[in-house]
Amino acid sequence: HADFAFAAVVLAEYCAGLRPGEGRDMRRRAILLPGDLGAAGGPLFFVVSRDALKVRWAPGVGDQHTTLEEPRVIRFFEWYLATAPPAARLWPHRDSVLERTWERLVGNVLDLDITSTSGYTLSSLRAGHATEAYIPSGDLAAVRWSLRHRGAEPTLELPLLPL
Repeated sequence: HADFAFAAVVLAEYCAGLRPGEGRDMRRRAILLPGDLGAAGGPLFFVVSRDALKVRWAPGVGDQHTTLEEPRVIRFFEWYLATAPPAARLWPHRDSVLERTWERLVGNVLDLDITSTSGYTLSSLRAGHATEAYIPSGDLAAVRWSLRHRGAEPTLELPLLPL
């Protein structure tokens, strides 16, 4: 069902700080659940492949990963991906379906502003992740690591809330 796929993309991009498009293009084989690693619990890993995604990489940079540690979200992914074949995309539909689902659920059902100038957009999920990661600790280095930034400049450009 498209609503479950929508939830998977939103959770991946927000909770793990994936770039816009990384969540929807992620394949099952790049999502390492605790059970895939022989563990009964623990984090979920999203492996961001240098070859699979259209991101400009620095020379010598290989695959990257980000983690998701919220147990309830991990349980959702274990359920959602239980029968998914390795090549299955997290978002199996066209991008226009994702945008319409965002408009329907976030704009209409939740009645939130989804305009690109001041509201919640699919692109704002990553910045929301950064803010949520920054607020409890004020640790900019940890935020930079979770966003997979190479240096401080991209992280400092984010509109993080002051402590």
